[in-house]
Amino acid sequence: MPKKGGFTLVELIIVICLAAILVTIFFIAYKPNKRVGESNDQRRNLDTQSIEQAIKVVAIDSGTVPDILKNLTENVAYAIVQAGGSTSGTYTCTALGSALSKIDISSAISSVMTTLPIDPDLVSGSNDTGYYIKRTGSLYNVEPCSTYGLAATTGSSLVCGDGYCHSSESCGSCPQDCCPLICGNGILNPGETCDDSNTDTEDCGDSTVQSGSYCNSTCSTVLSLNETCDDGNEDNTDACLDTCVSASCGDTYCGNGETCSTCTADCGACTQQYSSDKYPGTATDAGGFYTWTNPNNVKVDDGTQASAVSVVPVTSYYDDTVAIIKADGSMGATNKAASGGWSSSWVVTTYGDSSDKWGEIWTPADINNSNFGLAFVVLNGIDESSNILKVTNFGFSIPESATIDGIIAYIEKKVGTSGREPNISSYAAVDVIHIKVYYTD
Repeated sequence: MPKKGGFTLVELIIVICLAAILVTIFFIAYKPNKRVGESNDQRRNLDTQSIEQAIKVVAIDSGTVPDILKNLTENVAYAIVQAGGSTSGTYTCTALGSALSKIDISSAISSVMTTLPIDPDLVSGSNDTGYYIKRTGSLYNVEPCSTYGLAATTGSSLVCGDGYCHSSESCGSCPQDCCPLICGNGILNPGETCDDSNTDTEDCGDSTVQSGSYCNSTCSTVLSLNETCDDGNEDNTDACLDTCVSASCGDTYCGNGETCSTCTADCGACTQQYSSDKYPGTATDAGGFYTWTNPNNVKVDDGTQASAVSVVPVTSYYDDTVAIIKADGSMGATNKAASGGWSSSWVVTTYGDSSDKWGEIWTPADINNSNFGLAFVVLNGIDESSNILKVTNFGFSIPESATIDGIIAYIEKKVGTSGREPNISSYAAVDVIHIKVYYTD
């Protein structure tokens, strides 16, 4: 019901709507060409951006720009025609003030854009689109040949970020308008968190040592790496752990040359072990002053001895040389000869101990070598030395990972006085020689 001196609610709403309609009619009626022209310019802006974006998407999807675009002459503008349109003749581009050669790029971007947009001032079905394309390096700029505000498309009114890569702009000066949106181009484009000029995801295990900040393959995450090594494998017993940190004592892995003696923390405490007593597989008379007879009788503990008989009567014998025969066949420099004369009874003499390396540096391979052995020389009471009694080929099998700690040699020997050659009062006899090796593993 009407109210004196005012309007009902319905009447008020009708009045407001009528006022809005009148304002809209007035806005359109006021300089209608300007309003339509500005609207068309907005559409042109969207059209050109959509073509540029289609080129970028195709380049990203295929990994390269199609040849028809790649082969455009740099910094030369080409008028774009509709799909299948004639490329003969030229198209007058008002914005550039020149006639442009025509090009059909529809097939290059058809996977993204099935129909090319047409300038709103051109009739539907036109052979031309009203837009042109220009290549600058790897960048493709698409712009309209005619705009309502043509004067605003040149000069100082252009600003970076208006969606056009103009001739006064470049990828360096205006990346948001002029740079291809491609992860890995080294430029921080809109939507990217980072860009380190590649599409790799730097990580431990890629065989490249990296220390610093890197970008992942999609330019979406910053990675922080601090590698001291990267050998591309997950073997924790070599010089580089699977965490890309150099192996060291205390890293919980027993490897990279570590042993119980060099790194107890990783390899545990060493336990000393020793070989069984080993007898020589070969015994020879290696030459000297007077010979050893039946030298192979020292190979086993059978009571049958090898003997060295002096050419003159003597009653006492002494050690002259007890030395190691090394893997290369040479004699070691350390002489372990015991002092004092020999007994007339069988006596076992010990040479070396569990921590005595006889002045050498040993590997298990040295001990296991068939040349490894012992050289023995006896001296009679008048300074005549016997030949070398050389015993080798003990058949050791010390583990390759072991550390050699010491070597003990045992020789059972005596002075003999009967059953020998006439006029010879005594002889030196050896019944058995054996060796024991101590090691940790």
